Amino acid sequence: MYGSARFEQITIPKKIAISCGTPLILLPQTYGPFKSIKARNTARAIIKASTAAFARDSDSFARLRDLVGADFNPAIHKQGIDLAFGLPWEQPSEPPRKQHVGINVSGLLWNNNCSRSQFALKADYQQTLLSFCQHILENENLDILLVPHVTPANKYECDLFASEMLKKQLPWRYRHRVHIETTAKTPSHLKSVIANTCWFTGARMHATIAALSTGVPVVNVAYSAKAKGVFSGCGVGDCVLDMRHLTTANMVTGLIRCFNERSHHKAVLCRKLPFLKQQWAAQLNAINQAILTSPKKQGCCYA
Repeated sequence: MYGSARFEQITIPKKIAISCGTPLILLPQTYGPFKSIKARNTARAIIKASTAAFARDSDSFARLRDLVGADFNPAIHKQGIDLAFGLPWEQPSEPPRKQHVGINVSGLLWNNNCSRSQFALKADYQQTLLSFCQHILENENLDILLVPHVTPANKYECDLFASEMLKKQLPWRYRHRVHIETTAKTPSHLKSVIANTCWFTGARMHATIAALSTGVPVVNVAYSAKAKGVFSGCGVGDCVLDMRHLTTANMVTGLIRCFNERSHHKAVLCRKLPFLKQQWAAQLNAINQAILTSPKKQGCCYA
């Protein structure tokens, strides 16, 4: 999905751990889908050599089982939940004076002129967000809070730069109602900011998980298959809008529909959260057990 260079960058540390005889534990993540046989075989070899491998949703777990085939072992290969569900956050002592519609603008998609062809998107990402923002500003008595999630020094993937560009492209008369979050310096602080929005949408997976895990109704603006399984596990699979399959107009319509149904989705999340927290705790116990029973006690590698 991100190209062969990114795949190599991710897999080389794992290969080093395996070659050194260091037990490798693959923490909850998405496996595949893979575009090449070489990438698939590399992933299979790494998984088979790992002490334990956790998938973060049922869809990815199915691909994990398919990858290892006859070597599948339920004691080693497990379905789990993204670790970000357990990231601590601060609940406010009192409700915020004014709630916002939260939006994460992905720099990867907004700043990259080739993103539409790279990810085979049918929808125009920039126009989708601009149209949705204008709908909210014209029809709702709510401000918009743009929440950067990835802020590297280079502008290529920087959400902050993308947020600034989105705001500049909105009509001047609305810009005073569009705010950009710049104070959050830690993942927990950022999660607290997202938890205080009345509704959220984003393309960054962990920005949307911050909303899911705090009971905030949320839509994932998807450019790959990785969000569907996570959201379905939370009972809100219909809140994944895939730009690879939907037109720009369909994306905007879907965002408006989900926003209007936010009370229903919030109720679904509130019912599911206690079970998700139990699953997260059980998973930590399983990871701890994998560490304790690994053959090389002086250290493990986690990826």
